[in-house]
This record gives sequence, C-alpha cells and structure tokens, in this order.
Amino acid sequence: MKNILVVLHMCPYPLTTGGNQAVINGIKALSKHNNVVLLFPSNRKNSNSKRIKELEKALSVEVETFTPKIFNSKVTAYKYLSDKIMFYLLHKNKDYMIEREMNLCNNIITDEFINYMYNIIDNKHIDVVQIEFVPFLSLVNALEGKNVTKVFVHHELRFIRNKLILSKIRHAKNYFTYLFEKLKNEEISLLNKFDAIITLSEIDAKKLKQNGVIIPIFPSFAIVSSHTQSWVYAKYRLTFLGPGMHNPNFQGLKWFIDNVWERITKTDDKYSLDIIGKWSKEQIEELGCHDKINYLGFVDNLGDVLKGSIMIVPITIGSGIRMKILEAAQYKIPIITTTIGCEGLPLKDNENCFIADTPVDFANKIFEIGKRDLQERLVNNAYKTIIKNYSLNALIVSRDKILESI
Repeated sequence: MKNILVVLHMCPYPLTTGGNQAVINGIKALSKHNNVVLLFPSNRKNSNSKRIKELEKALSVEVETFTPKIFNSKVTAYKYLSDKIMFYLLHKNKDYMIEREMNLCNNIITDEFINYMYNIIDNKHIDVVQIEFVPFLSLVNALEGKNVTKVFVHHELRFIRNKLILSKIRHAKNYFTYLFEKLKNEEISLLNKFDAIITLSEIDAKKLKQNGVIIPIFPSFAIVSSHTQSWVYAKYRLTFLGPGMHNPNFQGLKWFIDNVWERITKTDDKYSLDIIGKWSKEQIEELGCHDKINYLGFVDNLGDVLKGSIMIVPITIGSGIRMKILEAAQYKIPIITTTIGCEGLPLKDNENCFIADTPVDFANKIFEIGKRDLQERLVNNAYKTIIKNYSLNALIVSRDKILESI
C-alpha cells in the first residue's frame, strides 16, 4: 500500500465531462489498495461548497483544496489581470485564439501553491505524486528535490492536438510552425522529468516514444460509470455530447454543421440534432442558427436524454480517448464517429460503429444507420466490446500493475 497524492488543475466534479469521469474512476481504482489524497486549487467561494463535500463522499478519499490569494504578489496579480484583459480584448482575434489554444499552460502556479503541496507531501508521507492533464505538466519542476515517485497521466497529447490544429489552417503563419515546435519540445522535455507516464491508449504511448519520450510509458485506459439501458431504435434524432469549452468539441461540431448538416436535411428534413453540455452564447452564435438544432445544456439524466438517438462524434482534432463513445456504447446508443474520434478504442467500422471522415460519407452513414437490423447489431456489438474491456475491476488491476512496476 502506497500513499499517493493526485494533483489536478481543477475540481473534477460534478461528472459533467468525460475528463472528470476519467479522473474520478481512476482515483477510485487507485484508492482500492492505496491511500489517496486529492489536491486541486479552488476559489474561495467554492472551497467549502456542497460540490466538494459531494466529491469526498463519491470518492471516499481525502480532498485538499487550495484557495489562492491571487493578489499577494504584484507579479502574479499582473499576469492574472493581463491575461484576463488580453482575452477580453482579443477573444475574436483568430491568431490570438490559435496561440492561446496551442499553449501548454495558462494556469498560474504560485509559490504559495507549491508550499501547500510540499506540506501535504511531508505531513502525509507521500510516496507517489500523480499529476494529471497538461495545464499542470510543468509542476514536475517543483518535485525534483522531493523523494517521491513522479507520475504523469496524459489524457491528451498536446503536440498531437496542436499538429491537427495547424493542419486545419489554410495559410498558417510561420510563427505558428515555430510555436508548434517550441511547445512540442517543452512537452517532451517536461515528460522526461517524470519517473513514469500513463497514457489512455497504446496509440498515444507509441506516439510519445516516437517523439522522444525515453522514460517508462504504461498504456492503461479510462472508464465511465457503469450504465444499463435497453436499446431503443433511433432514426431521425441525432445527439452530440460534450461542452463547448473543450476546443475539439467546438471544432468538431462546427465541421459537422458547416459540412454535413445541410446535406442530410436537404435529403430529409425530419432530422434533428440535440447538443448536450454547456455552450457559451458566443459559440452558439458562431455555429449559426439552424432549425432543429437544439442546445440542451447540462442534463440531470443523460441516459434518458440519449435514449432513442444516434450519437455523432465528428471530432477532427485531439488525442486520448473519447469518453462520450464509452457512454454511448454503455447506454446502447448507435455511434457514428470520425477516425480521430474513435482513436485508441477497440471499435471497427460496420462492426460496432460507423466511421466516416468526409462530409459525404458521414451523411451517408447517418442515412444507413437508420436500418433497424443493422443498428441493433452495431449497438449490441459495441456494448459487449466496452463492457468486456472497460470495467472498474480491470482498471484496478491495470493501475496496480503500474504502481508495482515503478
């Protein structure tokens, strides 16, 4: 049994995103045979909120929240305010937003936070510090003097995501090519300061090795909460699951609306699209006003809302695995995805989902998946595949083996 400190840049609760579910279930797996402490920054308003108490109850682990005193340092205050002002002034400037999206980290890691983390490491006799997500990747620099094993859980390879972002820009500035190489080198360099890396798929592990990561990499996986639901035939109702704050969601949905939506509605105007998750007014305006496209926001019972729909996953940038596909498979919802959308998952075209990468193909797959017998076969095969390969017990075994190896 080891004492493990998991450090995040945000509160992983409630379970409204795939990333949050991946984190929560990963911590549940770790805490089965280890003592786990969870640390993340929280503003003063939420530091003792009902949300934190619910999180402690859901995990049954000790939760430490750090409330920063933003304006204790003039330098910190300047960085914080300048970032806010720049975003307010330039959020409609495409070049600025591309650079912001590509950057490794927009979070301010302060001396105060590092000291708070050190106190936990010393007082709780921490053996392993596990950092998750790119925004806190550079925190490894603060652990070099500590006698702990340093582990990073890489949910999404940022340099792969950045490469895909650049590939979508018709005339990318030379500066962005420079920025891509700079940020990639920083990412690889920081990863090599850890003692071990956990990726969510074999594909991501292979990409890291190919691009210069020389420390041990352990492919594992992530899971969503278990669901049971009967299949309900769907034909005309499409659903998209994910918040707009995650840029791959925004870019994927924009690609679908700009290139696929008109193709299917011109052929048959009975189709509708329900978008589940929080989206800003500005994002909705940029996607445009369309009949039969509905923004539902956060929903209390995801299974009820997904029932009787076809899930589309038109993701065109990013890496890691798409938790929304695991959700859909468990809820017995038919899935149409791009190749990037299902990367790292054991899904095959026409076996347990449909895979399409062009607007014409994506539209045709939407029409085809409406065949009842075909849809039922795809749904049942996807459910069996996910249940077999993505269980909490399997995740516990996987993470225990990793801890034994490092």
